[in-house]
Amino acid sequence: MIRHRQMAISIFLASIVCWTSSDCAIWARGGGGRVGGDRFGGGDRFGGDFHNDFNGHRDAGYYGDRDVHPAETRDYGYGDAHPIASDGGFGRLTTGGAYGRPITNRVGAEDLDRRGINVRNNYCYAGCFDHGFWGHHPEACWAYANRWHDNWAWGYTGWPALAGFWGMSAAMMPVEYAYGNNITYQNDNVYYGSQPAGTTAAYYSEAQTLAQSVPITAEETKEESNWKPLGVFSMVQGDQQNTTTMFQLAVNKNGAIKGTYYNPLTSETKPVTGAVDKKKGRASWIIAGDKNVVYDTGLYNLLQKQSQMLVHYGKDKTQQWTLVRLEQPKAG
Repeated sequence: MIRHRQMAISIFLASIVCWTSSDCAIWARGGGGRVGGDRFGGGDRFGGDFHNDFNGHRDAGYYGDRDVHPAETRDYGYGDAHPIASDGGFGRLTTGGAYGRPITNRVGAEDLDRRGINVRNNYCYAGCFDHGFWGHHPEACWAYANRWHDNWAWGYTGWPALAGFWGMSAAMMPVEYAYGNNITYQNDNVYYGSQPAGTTAAYYSEAQTLAQSVPITAEETKEESNWKPLGVFSMVQGDQQNTTTMFQLAVNKNGAIKGTYYNPLTSETKPVTGAVDKKKGRASWIIAGDKNVVYDTGLYNLLQKQSQMLVHYGKDKTQQWTLVRLEQPKAG
């Protein structure tokens, strides 16, 4: 009896050692199913062709459990012995280090909706991005501000209209960049589903390159017909409900992103430039004066009322944020 009890204790202790070891972390990474085939359907290291099998699962309930386990969407690792974040059932860790805070965290649909509703309900800055706004912030102005109607910047272009604008099939839906679910950070590597896709430094470098890949001429900014508005967004973190960082974004036929960064608390405004990779469905942009901080998400995400995004503060630091589409306050 004593011998059996000693054996049971030994097995239990061995399991704890195994769980905290790098060998078990490697084993955990290998678990879980693949998402839409090999890394979003094959191709190059980050993304392949964004018209792939992965799209066929999204609306067919492949993410059907996103709102089933809200507790799984929280950050772990603020001193816990084993900081493990849910990664959507792929069966591996998504920590930012041995005992560090996870970089990518799966956020359930209910949680995401609640964040969006709270941010929109608390938005209270009237007059942003109308003609009067551009008159007070000429440093961030571009041609449409002086000649196009006040509501244009707040407009929203859905996928069918955007696909037609680009001469693409509306049936070829872009992929959702669901951080903590189909895209996860594991120490110094990025995974697509259960497949390693490269280093975090390489992922950052590709976002930075994309943000500067489609130059915009002065002539292109003069005609409304050259652009489609993506809307006005608030960028928040965690359960933040107030708006401190705003982006007004639009895209042209070449996939170039142009717009404005605005901090309503300090009245600071700066021009924004970036680009959409139409093939991979990835979108990145930077604020004038700092090309090292890159705002990174998916085109699919930008077409939603609220979604997740990454902010890269250089190649060594990345944070996950929420992007909330704002509604223009009613006049009066």
